Amino acid sequence: HGFTHLPFAQGQMSAAWADRELGELRDHFRDLGLRLRTLIYPRNIVGYAGLLPRHGLIGYREHPPRQRWPAHRAGALGRQIAPLLAGPWPDTAMPQPIPAAHFLNWRHGPRALVPKAYVVARFRRLIDDAIACGGIAHFYLHPHNLIDGQDQLEMLDHILAHYAMRHQRGEITCMTQQQLCEELGRQPALASP
Repeated sequence: HGFTHLPFAQGQMSAAWADRELGELRDHFRDLGLRLRTLIYPRNIVGYAGLLPRHGLIGYREHPPRQRWPAHRAGALGRQIAPLLAGPWPDTAMPQPIPAAHFLNWRHGPRALVPKAYVVARFRRLIDDAIACGGIAHFYLHPHNLIDGQDQLEMLDHILAHYAMRHQRGEITCMTQQQLCEELGRQPALASP
């Protein structure tokens, strides 16, 4: 999420500042004995992707597609019940754009009104869609959501059990963002349609 968590919005952050932000992030990880390879942009605002390779980054998570929902809280709740579709298998561009991830509904406040069974079914369909179309089922959550979200661990257990069943059949595999980018780097460039 960057070094200072400032959005990389072009027009709000200069290229020089973005370059500095990425350098600080790289250096921080190096000081920890780690090598940062992929980036999730702060607030999912993608910008200055061309600077990533000079800081050792091979990929980044794309911005989630915008859905047409009202800007008020009912719209935020509506996004939690919209169908999920797997992302396409990306091309071999560098830095590698990784299909946007889907957020596991944080069952807190009004979002707790969305039935657990519906959330689980929604993510099972995402996994099944990825298998059926040869795409990517990319989802995430924030760790603190497991603490204060209603029945979060139970939902996650059901989703992961579905994944494990499909994985045991050899139908799907789990990769980190870095592993996905490295896998794509080993493949020849895909032909454009």
